[in-house]
Amino acid sequence: MITVILAGGKGLRMDYGERIPKSLVPIGGKPIIEHVMNIYAAQGFGDFIIAAGHMGDHLKKWHENANLPWQVQVVHTGEDTPTGGRIKILSNLGFINGTSLLSYADGLADIDLQQLLQTHKTSPNAQVTVTAVQPRSQFGVLDLGSGDQVIGFREKPLLKMFVNGGFLVVEPSFVETLHVESDLEREALPNLVKTGGLQAYRHLGYFQQVDNIKDLETVNSLWKEGAAPWTHIGV
Repeated sequence: MITVILAGGKGLRMDYGERIPKSLVPIGGKPIIEHVMNIYAAQGFGDFIIAAGHMGDHLKKWHENANLPWQVQVVHTGEDTPTGGRIKILSNLGFINGTSLLSYADGLADIDLQQLLQTHKTSPNAQVTVTAVQPRSQFGVLDLGSGDQVIGFREKPLLKMFVNGGFLVVEPSFVETLHVESDLEREALPNLVKTGGLQAYRHLGYFQQVDNIKDLETVNSLWKEGAAPWTHIGV
């Protein structure tokens, strides 16, 4: 089964500027995208198509020199192409022919991918299954009682809402509805809600999107301590 990784991010909130694309920002000396690929490969999914965007030539050079132990192809899908458009371009080029795994290049989790697939397969109307995760509050939370007395304090608790964690399963029938200008999050997935074709798989374990310097410091610290949860999966 093919795993498509969307790697068009610029990483401007990580102080790397124009030096490297977001997917190549290092965690413990290895680029984020390699950590993401390891999550899949550790569970038996080692066939990757990388949809490159910003500074795609850097991704191609990295791939040429990294000597990765998997089947990997890097395909440039445009500098500013939206996420759904990148998927459509890959489909038009013949890279997506069946049920496929899909991931962003900046999310880390101790996700059980087989359970994600099982949820998808047993959901009869699912054209796409997204991984639903609970984000943490950026702030400590005050619990207020009578007269606004503070009766508790919780440091960055999990929020009750769920968000798209970026590990998806997609069917060709969904890909067919996309066009080159499709935005996955703002257009294509909301439209799928209207037809009942969007399923969720709840992941209640570790999840961290690496989106800024603070996130990067957090995951690098976990890696340095040998306590990176996203490595404790698979085999």
